[in-house]
This record gives sequence, structure tokens and C-alpha cells, in this order.
Amino acid sequence: MKFTSAFLALTLVFQNLAVRAAEQKMISLNAKNKEVQEIIQAYAKVSGEKFIIDPDVRGKITIIAPDKVDLPEAFHLISSALAIRGFAVVTRDGFKVIRNSRSAQKDSVEVSEQLGPNKPERLFSWVVRLQHVKAESFEKNLRNLISRDGDFFADFSTNQLILTDYISNLYKIKDVIAAVDKKIN
Repeated sequence: MKFTSAFLALTLVFQNLAVRAAEQKMISLNAKNKEVQEIIQAYAKVSGEKFIIDPDVRGKITIIAPDKVDLPEAFHLISSALAIRGFAVVTRDGFKVIRNSRSAQKDSVEVSEQLGPNKPERLFSWVVRLQHVKAESFEKNLRNLISRDGDFFADFSTNQLILTDYISNLYKIKDVIAAVDKKIN
């Protein structure tokens, strides 16, 4: 009897997962040289998400995805294409605002001592406490690592760095900091 109940429960779990997978929305994202607003509008229609697009956000982007992708992957592709054009997506009060990256830095960018997920592409402020290297020495070298849309501040008194950049670039910088911020014998 125990075996039958466990088997029935496991079968229901698998059926539930299969139904959820079938219900997951997929989107075709083959967009060659399309206006940003057109792509956002198509994504919003499928996802149900709300967007506000700054009037300065103009231009065309190309996204090539031969197969349909799920909505999280579609948003990652869109946000990455926007980043290439110097635009960023900032989430505010349940909707997304698309602005030029320099202006978006002044908005509600997520701030943490731990890096968030690498997807979707977005601006992120990361606070790093250096353990072995002085912030002053790192400051000069950071200029070469920060993207053109990123920014940073070195607090010498607390030996911290405050970096705001696209999350993918912050992961690269994290690897550099880990390689350099070591105890020297």
C-alpha cells in the first residue's frame, strides 16, 4: 500500500511538471535590424510585463535565435542587445524602465555585497570589501575593466570598491579581483 501511494504521488508530481512545461510561454526572437520599441512591444504582448521606454531610446537591434526561447531567455537576449546599444532596463514598482545606461545608473539599481544572477543583463551596483590589496592601488586599474557605461568609487577609509556596471562585466571583474586580492608572502 505504501508503495502504491508513493508511486501515485510521484506520478502526480511528474504530471504537474509536464503541464507546467507545456504551459511555459515560448517566443520567436528572430529580429533583424528591428526598432527597439517593436521588439519590446512584441515581448510585452507575450509576457504581460509592463514597460516604460525613455524617448531617447531609439535605434535598431538584431537578435538571432533560430528556435523559440522561453520568456526568461528572451528577456536576457533583449536586455543584452539593449546593453550593446548603451541602454539598460531598471525594474521599478512592478514595471520595467528602459533608459540610456548613464541615466539608469541614477535610478533604482540593485545594490548588494553579493553579485546577483548573471541573467538577465542589467545594471547592478556591487560593494566589494578588499581583503589584502589597498583600494587606492585598485582604483587606477579599474578604469580599464569598467565598461563605457559603468562607474566605480573607491572608499579608501573602508577599503571598499563600489562598482556599478552591467552584471556580465561585474562577473569578469569579480574574477580579476579574486585573482589579485590575495595575501602576498
